[in-house]
Amino acid sequence: MEIGEHYPTSQNFSVFAHYYTAAEGGYTTFAEGDLYMNDVRTSYNSVIKGWDPKTGSGVNYYWPKQGTLTFAAYSPSSVDATYDKAGIHFADYVVDTDCTKQIDLLYSERSYDQTKDMMVTNNPYNGVQIKFNHALSSILFTVRTDADYQADNFTIVLKKISIKNVRSQATFNQGLEDGNGKVTKPVADHFGWAGHSYKKEYVAYNSAKILTTTAEYTENIKVTNLRENDVQNTNLILLPQEFTDQQLYIEYEIVNKNVNPELIVAQNATFNLNYYGASWERGKRYVYNLTFGFDQIYFAPEVTEWDHVVLTPDVAIGR
Repeated sequence: MEIGEHYPTSQNFSVFAHYYTAAEGGYTTFAEGDLYMNDVRTSYNSVIKGWDPKTGSGVNYYWPKQGTLTFAAYSPSSVDATYDKAGIHFADYVVDTDCTKQIDLLYSERSYDQTKDMMVTNNPYNGVQIKFNHALSSILFTVRTDADYQADNFTIVLKKISIKNVRSQATFNQGLEDGNGKVTKPVADHFGWAGHSYKKEYVAYNSAKILTTTAEYTENIKVTNLRENDVQNTNLILLPQEFTDQQLYIEYEIVNKNVNPELIVAQNATFNLNYYGASWERGKRYVYNLTFGFDQIYFAPEVTEWDHVVLTPDVAIGR
């Protein structure tokens, strides 16, 4: 894979690097090494058509003639991150409730014991291969009706989709293993995230969409998606977490055009997320397919019995 494949040129990432002599045996032994690049902002250079520290931080960095460098990175550069033997850490990271401010948070796999001769060729320069992973979870929604209700002059209008009681803050530890297969800094759960706190409501859709039998992704303000060729719309990018009291909340309208004036009936529905799975995990995209269906009104007519009344006295005729 070429360097920068799928990574947009508008983004910046920051790099850590440690230097190791041949005597130290390289980073895979988890020797301390010496800090060579400390949280260096790296940006796209349109001249070389690649990323370099000079463009991002104003300083060039150079390969040593002996020894090796081990690299790690995170994206975007605007977030706070630290790096140690266990990898990248995001302390008390908060996902904004404003979906326009949510970001696709990335951390890289470690590029061990690199030398200039090992670089991936991407003319006109050779670069360190940085493979990013998604630290968060992507949430998408599709919506449709199970029948053509408009044929009967009923229109279903989606008004809002939100997820309530979502934990908005947590700490991420990459939790890399040492040469003996032991995690150098244990993570609290299998997500890599721990210390979840602060319940928030995240609104994925808040407009008015007429639904049809064709499933469509809900269109909201688009969140920057770091895979440039990915045409799907990401509604929410949230913290990986286990489900306890998180709920999916939906508002919609039934518009009855069979009466004059037409009648708009406001409706809502709430669903427990743990019915549809136990958790969101990092690096996974979850698609919730919302299908709106309604029971047809039928009638079961019956007629009450006559109440038999015998009148008295008799009606006397001819007497």
